[in-house]
Amino acid sequence: MFYRHHLKPYIPLMQVLTVSAIVTVFYLKNQFSVNFPINFQITQQFLSEIAPGALLICLLLGFGHYFINQRLNYSVKTSKLSLCQKVFGLSFFLGCSNLLLFLKAEKLKLTQRDRYMILLIGLSSAGGISCVSMSALGIPVYQLLLASLVMPLAIIILNVPFKREKSGSSVNYAVGSIQQSKTRKKLSDYLSQYLVGGCKLTANKTITIMFFEVLKGSVYKSDIDWSYVTHYPHLLLKDLGFSAQAAEVITQAWIAKTVANREAALIDVANAGIYDELTLIQQMLTLSLLINIASVSAFIVVGLNIMALFGKQANQYLKILPIAFFIVNIVPILPVGVYSLLYW
Repeated sequence: MFYRHHLKPYIPLMQVLTVSAIVTVFYLKNQFSVNFPINFQITQQFLSEIAPGALLICLLLGFGHYFINQRLNYSVKTSKLSLCQKVFGLSFFLGCSNLLLFLKAEKLKLTQRDRYMILLIGLSSAGGISCVSMSALGIPVYQLLLASLVMPLAIIILNVPFKREKSGSSVNYAVGSIQQSKTRKKLSDYLSQYLVGGCKLTANKTITIMFFEVLKGSVYKSDIDWSYVTHYPHLLLKDLGFSAQAAEVITQAWIAKTVANREAALIDVANAGIYDELTLIQQMLTLSLLINIASVSAFIVVGLNIMALFGKQANQYLKILPIAFFIVNIVPILPVGVYSLLYW
């Protein structure tokens, strides 16, 4: 009872203050060129260069959501677009986790195919327009935005042959959900919701990158021969005109992205100093491999988010999550395959 009434209401505020304080400290250290400690350098670089921009973008998303829903009186219920088109647009702006939160708030009743497409498009996204924060690594903004559009679009195009012909939309709304709520949320409610979500996401990514760095260090110290994993991707990239160093860095980054997350992978690429040496086509191929959020850590986090958001209905998403995850990790390889056919 004491926890529910006196402690629980302040937990989101404490989360925001803690994460914001940590990000601010690392941002200031980076601005004043303070040398980072040797340990967890990639984690510190994420907190100082990417996290501040990502949190700022979360606040802007909250303001945009408030303006569209409250001022323009527009929501997904009033849109005449198909579900795929709605989800495509929402995933581009919000990212996968915020997309699930949005759909939960809309109280939609979805078919299994609808849920399948939501997971495919959400996992293939670049995490919303917060991916722009990665331009701090020296990656042009237009390339980030283009890659974040192309990958989900490729998922939709590949699924067109399997689309069933149906009249009307497959989306139904829960009873009473179409009626506008008499109590409209304030701007502060939207901003706090997105800021809390952004801080949780930042904390999750920080922990994941830290785990990756520890794992990476342990792998380097071990005597395990990983060449059977990296040999063929490395050889393929070299045959496509990538330098030996670039092929090695990108291959390792691709594995890091699949295991940990794309931030750790892109930081590795940026730190290696090979990105500017690539041609425009090579840069876009590299981004296509690394930009989507589908990693082992994201698989776990998205699964936990689904359980938290949908409760007893979570199994409807969880049982199709593995196949969606597998497909989303295969699709980014296709542009490399197509380019190899044209190149040779």
